[in-house]
Amino acid sequence: MLLLTKSIPLVGLLATASLAAVTGLRSRQTEPSSFNLYAYGGEAIAGFPVFYADGIAYTGDSTALTGVDEVTDVNLTASTDGVWTATPVSDVSWTSKTFYISNSTGEIGFTDAGNSSSNIITKSFSFYGNFALLRANGKMSASWNAKETDTDNVWTLSWGDADDDGSLIPLMLRNKAPVQPPAGA
Repeated sequence: MLLLTKSIPLVGLLATASLAAVTGLRSRQTEPSSFNLYAYGGEAIAGFPVFYADGIAYTGDSTALTGVDEVTDVNLTASTDGVWTATPVSDVSWTSKTFYISNSTGEIGFTDAGNSSSNIITKSFSFYGNFALLRANGKMSASWNAKETDTDNVWTLSWGDADDDGSLIPLMLRNKAPVQPPAGA
């Protein structure tokens, strides 16, 4: 069993590296105009949806997260310049937010539309098939990760290289729901 546990992150890393190697390729299909994101990373994260909680992007069971002011599943739309706009599924205080990655911390979340901070990336997101990518410096990358929270079946999303202590789970974000709901959903 130990071998299987060790090989799951390796498979995720290989898949990430394979997608990162598609430098300069264009998507084989048109970008979806409306979509949801689902996280896939080993046995634990097998197609959980991406959701919003107090401005941060999470994956897992949104109903299990406590201690936050606002939690909602989100629907996303894509613009031609790769901006992904989230609209809430449930009743919250906002009507739309922009998906972002922090340049400095790798945090992934949702910010107010028009936030022009140089510390966050809010555009150049795209798909290669059903796989979510970021286009930067002429390359397509998929360095998505998840980190466990104190809540079972809930992880925060982040961007960047895998860490040395093994606390990050390499992910693939897709716009395709799993055939069966993940365990714990």
